[in-house]
Amino acid sequence: MTTDRPNVPAKPVIHAVVKSHDVQAKDQSVPAPLKWHARRLENVEGRLEELISSLSSSRQTMTPMTVQMESGSREEHTGDSRGDLDNQSSILRAAELYLSFCNYQPLPLFDPEDFVETIATRDPELILAIQAISLRFEREVEIGEAHILKYAKNARSLVMDRINNGNLELSALQTLCLLAMFEFSVGHTIQAGLTLNMAAYLAQSVSITGEILANIQTDADEKRRCSWSIYMLQHLQGDGIQTSRLISGVRTPFNTGSGLSPKYTPPSIREPRGSNTKEDLGLVSYTIQLSEVWALAMNYAATKVDPVSLPPWFPESDYSVVSFRHTEFDSLVPLKYRYHAKNLQNHSLQELNQRRDFWGPWLFVQIMFETIPCLLNHPFLLSMRLRSFRHTMPHSFIRQSFENITLHASWILHLIDLVEHKGFEICDPILAHCVVIVATIHLQHSFVDDQGLRDTARNGYNKCVRFLQPLGERWPHVRNMMQKLHRLREGVSTSTNSQSWSNNARLLWELLVYDRASSSQSSNDFFGATLSDPNAKHTDSRFMTPDPDFPLVGSAGISGHKTVAKEVVAYPPESVSTPPASFTTGPDMHQAPPAEPFGLIETPAEGMLNDNLFLAPESYGRAIEDWWNFTSS
Repeated sequence: MTTDRPNVPAKPVIHAVVKSHDVQAKDQSVPAPLKWHARRLENVEGRLEELISSLSSSRQTMTPMTVQMESGSREEHTGDSRGDLDNQSSILRAAELYLSFCNYQPLPLFDPEDFVETIATRDPELILAIQAISLRFEREVEIGEAHILKYAKNARSLVMDRINNGNLELSALQTLCLLAMFEFSVGHTIQAGLTLNMAAYLAQSVSITGEILANIQTDADEKRRCSWSIYMLQHLQGDGIQTSRLISGVRTPFNTGSGLSPKYTPPSIREPRGSNTKEDLGLVSYTIQLSEVWALAMNYAATKVDPVSLPPWFPESDYSVVSFRHTEFDSLVPLKYRYHAKNLQNHSLQELNQRRDFWGPWLFVQIMFETIPCLLNHPFLLSMRLRSFRHTMPHSFIRQSFENITLHASWILHLIDLVEHKGFEICDPILAHCVVIVATIHLQHSFVDDQGLRDTARNGYNKCVRFLQPLGERWPHVRNMMQKLHRLREGVSTSTNSQSWSNNARLLWELLVYDRASSSQSSNDFFGATLSDPNAKHTDSRFMTPDPDFPLVGSAGISGHKTVAKEVVAYPPESVSTPPASFTTGPDMHQAPPAEPFGLIETPAEGMLNDNLFLAPESYGRAIEDWWNFTSS
């Protein structure tokens, strides 16, 4: 970057002073002290010229760091030699932190092979964006939030200047990708959507999209890595206005009949059919594929459901489509990446930290995969889809629903237990939202009448909150989620009204949709008076109307549904009161007790988990009806 200062400045004024004294010393009789001072000034001048020459050459080998000052003017930060060394050290530290805690967690933006070694040669806006993201994980020196925000602000100013002036390089797209993630992390979801859409548009304009997904971890081409990172971030964060459109029933992948729109075509990045051998695409590539399913699940959570919507058990419904994609993904992942093949509990903390590039994506796949069925079967979301079928709902669907919640929520609690036991720090903020979704399920069950279910659910809720706390220290938008979750809990626990869940339905819905849960700003905060609509509502009051026939908290569960008998049971009784009939009844005919054919069968946690961790299937059955109290009027 050019500056007004020449590389070798003109001879300083002090030099002229020295020369004039020299002339006087030759032509006149000059006192000895003055001659001594003249020689001393000459010596100082020579050292100054050496220092200036050294600094000039060092600037040619280092990337100039330019920051946008508060007044809007630009200054090149060269400083003294110590300042340059400190700045270079800070950049190297940021690169190391990014590589450990951010790369592949979740974005595969950079090839780790020579990332740290080449960081100083990258463009200044990209370095600033990397610092803004990675310095949140600095423990040795306290970095204030204002300092981190300034890094992001300066990065945005530089990259927008490049966009305005043209002649873009790959670093501009990489910077936009990181800024979209950063802006989302501070709760500015609308701004993040704009930045991400700009990155996606530029990526499409230079034809770096539409390639077939391969093993991205073995691909050193950062151009392709950037393309897939933008693609993945679109699925994880949305476009900033996705939720408003979805809740309004506009431009969703699902039509108003709660099924896929005829115009919707899912991205084709899966392997071709008909092959007997499965190609291993690498763990990170499977995180990109799973993000597709996550995006569909988020659309499912945010979509406004019409009274004429298809029931969820129909094959064309959004529920069935997401379930299919979820199961299809399960069929594509090689066994080597499954829980039992790579059990985290068999590795030391040192081994886990040395391979964060593997264990970060591995936990992403495990936790997100288990969360999607919890979201699909969340009682609140199902209640909106079942309002028109209260008299014709199949009991098998109810049982299957709470069995899915029980199974997958239990696995998430198990993974949380493992992470806590090992002391491994999860850094991926998207996993925080996964745990928030599970926490809302446990929170609802924390106020039922059944004491055992209530205690177990409260333990699960507390475990989720404990998991979220360190993530909230790193990411402001996770703190936003935790605050909303706390408000929801306080709103229910302090209410004496059995319909308190209905009064907090809007807040609950926000927690289930990632950009809503993360946001710290409303549209009125972002837009001016001519664009703000103070009367706009993203939810319909019809969905908040409680059903007076059923209480929201502490209901009888499945037996409270209108289509179910009051004493219905979901499972066969454990014992029969009358003895079994026998074909032989003699005094000397004694029948030995049947042997256990398989012995003790261990839990999915392989004996590590206690009995209080899992909710029994019938427990969810007793409580799931708490949400089915919404009328269709």
